[in-house]
Parts: sequence; C-alpha cells; structure tokens
Amino acid sequence: MEQDICRSTIMDLIIIRLDQRVDYYDVLDLAHITMNYGPLMKFVSDLVVELEGGGLSVLD
Repeated sequence: MEQDICRSTIMDLIIIRLDQRVDYYDVLDLAHITMNYGPLMKFVSDLVVELEGGGLSVLD
C-alpha cells in the first residue's frame, strides 16, 4: 500500500519552469480568491500537454 502512495505522488509531479512561476502564482491566487479553478486547471493542463509533447527532451 505504501508503495502505491509513493508511486502516485511521483507520477503527479509537474515541473513549472522559472519563467512560468509568476503566471502560476497569479492563477493560483485567482483560484483562491474567487473560488474559480478554471484558469488554474487550464494552466496545469497546458503544462501537462507541453511536457507530454517533449518539453523535457533537453533533460533526456
């Protein structure tokens, strides 16, 4: 059971580049203040798409 929790945590990591962090904190703050999580979910989903599309190929 403990291994499943660790594996799930590792699989859920998303790398936010330094140049994206201000935008991330802006949408995170907006979600907290307005309880509208749409912009935050879009931001995170765009990051996932970018990473799946080879955004980390430099690190391979």
